Amino acid sequence: MSWFFAAYTKNFSPSQVEKFSSIHSKSLHSIHTSIFYFACGGIKETCHFFSSNENSEKGFCVVGTGLKRKSSSCSIITADEWQQILFSKNAETQLRTLDGHFAIIVLEKDIAKCYTDQLGLRTIYFSKIEKRTTTYPFFFSTLSAWLWTTTKTKLGLSFFDSSKNLYRNFTTANWNLQML
Repeated sequence: MSWFFAAYTKNFSPSQVEKFSSIHSKSLHSIHTSIFYFACGGIKETCHFFSSNENSEKGFCVVGTGLKRKSSSCSIITADEWQQILFSKNAETQLRTLDGHFAIIVLEKDIAKCYTDQLGLRTIYFSKIEKRTTTYPFFFSTLSAWLWTTTKTKLGLSFFDSSKNLYRNFTTANWNLQML
């Protein structure tokens, strides 16, 4: 199964980046900026990654399989089709029409938007540390076990999928993270 792991903070030290890369399995893709660490991996055919430039100011990762209905048949969504969908002006509307088993993160500068399939078959877990400082980032991943290894402090583990009513009643889950 494909996966992603991310940490989000106001300032990363080189030792934190090294620590984060040791938490997860070998990644197919990884990026890190001064505020964001991201890695994804697993099955190459179900791990779609796109970054617009070396600074990774805009990009996405889809883990899992998306299905697009065409009249009486379905087709698997390709990496190019994901790019068209996720960077369109009506991305959230298009995501509500898709079937499958997937989790998505869309990165735009200092904002990360997370989505799951409309049935919530793939879950995105996130951790909220009680005393969040620049040394304690905010973590999220498709695999909950990796979040428990991120810190020795008390960790509040929550999950986010489209079967829960968080913030608003979305058909397709949408979760925006932004540094304050």
